[in-house]
Amino acid sequence: MAAVLAVVLVLVLAGPAFPDDRARPPETFAPVAEAVKAAVFSVVRPGEEEHADDRARGDAWPENDLLHEIFDALTTPPSRTLGAALMIDPAGVAVTSARILRGLTAVELVALSGRRYRASLVARDDRTDVAVLRVVAPGPLPAARLGDSDAVRVGDWVLAVGSPYGFEASVSAGIVSARARVAAEGAYGDLLQTDAALNVGSAGGPLVDVHGEVIGVTTMAAPRGSSIAFAVPSNLVRRVVGDLLAHGRVVRSWLGIAPQPLTRELAHAFRAPFAGGLLLADVVAGGPAATAGLRRGAILLALDGRPLRALADLERVLGAVPPGRTATLHVWRDGREETLGIRLAQEPDPRQSDGPKRRLLGLVVEPITPEGGVFVREVLPGSPAADSGVIPGDVVRELAHQTIRTLGDFERAAESVTPREPTTLLVQRGRTPFYVGLTPER
Repeated sequence: MAAVLAVVLVLVLAGPAFPDDRARPPETFAPVAEAVKAAVFSVVRPGEEEHADDRARGDAWPENDLLHEIFDALTTPPSRTLGAALMIDPAGVAVTSARILRGLTAVELVALSGRRYRASLVARDDRTDVAVLRVVAPGPLPAARLGDSDAVRVGDWVLAVGSPYGFEASVSAGIVSARARVAAEGAYGDLLQTDAALNVGSAGGPLVDVHGEVIGVTTMAAPRGSSIAFAVPSNLVRRVVGDLLAHGRVVRSWLGIAPQPLTRELAHAFRAPFAGGLLLADVVAGGPAATAGLRRGAILLALDGRPLRALADLERVLGAVPPGRTATLHVWRDGREETLGIRLAQEPDPRQSDGPKRRLLGLVVEPITPEGGVFVREVLPGSPAADSGVIPGDVVRELAHQTIRTLGDFERAAESVTPREPTTLLVQRGRTPFYVGLTPER
């Protein structure tokens, strides 16, 4: 009996065994923070200096002025520091959040040492909120290493590094709160969720594991200090950056459809079992789905064996399957489930396939129904529409005070807009219509 009690006591004192040291709280995050901070840069508008050169005075700065500076930084929307950028190649390739660039094609990156580098935009992908910057420097720059985000588990410790409110290379710690979260502002999803503190100016910085490997690039934080923030997983960042460097855009597979989530009411109306799925609101003529015989009203259940319950599920699967491959599609139509083979095409490049007036606004649209408006398929990076907050999936109901029911209506309204003169766009997102203002480019 004493031997049994001794074994039990040892087990209790030892506690649960950790599968590896990623789950064990480190004694200090200092080594990881020191290793990665040099590769994190503040992103500022070209030619704009720090908010008060006095910050460099250090201890000579009067305490009351310092406190006033901090208060101002925390209560005034920052106009200088846009966010953070992570150097991933010593030759001068950096990655950041596409949203912080706000239509800029050139910015300056400020190192922790204070040295400034001119950076040009290589390309951006608004659907994943990833942008690539290139810096010309006289020598190699400190760079971080992208890790394997697929190995990250809920509960793992992470560090977030950014420039919140202009305080460069600020470090916060937390855990991975969840995986595969869908961003409300886009369809891609598959984001990492963390409770590490992120604020205005943090976007574009790295999310780092306890080994100093970058497992995500931060993209957004929930408001009002809710301890919820998100990061694009490093494996997705790696693929997007590779495509942006090689092609200037992300090469994705394409079905040629306008899908929407299947609700219980719609499933009942279409006499389909409510087990998830995407309802086809429209099918693009000549696209892969139309060629495979799919029509409006069909319900997509799974692609290559992976269930489709949300738009993000479809984006995720299409992002993993290369164009040109024949995929297996499970659908519900005509009262029964079917399995089809569908050859995926490459998503059309909006920079080449659309007329000058669409490029003027930065919108690539498709008809929903003959009289149902136009569906935003793509928002061109850095365009007036992108800067105004229009996202793929929105429905355009009015342009320049002209009602839009057909693609022809949109084209005629686009012809009436004048470069550099503000106009309005009425869009509908879900059930909510709202106006946005935008200024067409030349």
